[in-house]
Amino acid sequence: MKLPFIFLAFLFSFICANSTEITLQEPGDSLEMKKWTKEDFIKELAFNDSAKALINLFFTKNKRGENQTIIGGAFLIGGVAALASSSEPGDDQKGFGDIVEPVVDPCAVAIGALISTSGIVKLGRYTKQKLYSLLSDYKNGASIPDKYRKKLKQKYFLRRQTITPRF
Repeated sequence: MKLPFIFLAFLFSFICANSTEITLQEPGDSLEMKKWTKEDFIKELAFNDSAKALINLFFTKNKRGENQTIIGGAFLIGGVAALASSSEPGDDQKGFGDIVEPVVDPCAVAIGALISTSGIVKLGRYTKQKLYSLLSDYKNGASIPDKYRKKLKQKYFLRRQTITPRF
């Protein structure tokens, strides 16, 4: 019973720790900003390749954070449900499930907690509000912060190549 409360406290601390990083230049746009798509950011704020790569980085990391949260939540819910259900009483024969159950159920909870926590933290780091703030600062002459600039790999710089068929 204590494990879910510890997990929730752990998640809450990460959310609170990451919420102080968000700084908006125009706080009134925060609700409108959540509705923007990747194409809206590219149309409004992508004035060079680095800005487009930063947009691709943020949207890719945000999508991965959503996927990690969903997968981790599934593991977590499955593990908690397995821990909550009792085994059959009066069964004299020990099977494979009886042997691995004491190990697998807590491991599913731990893995689910780790994966979903990682996803939630990633969602907090790569928000649309933070992307807007970085891009507007970058457009006004500030440089991209090192922690994001170092993550801009070649895969985020989209190259349009035409594929020529071979006969």
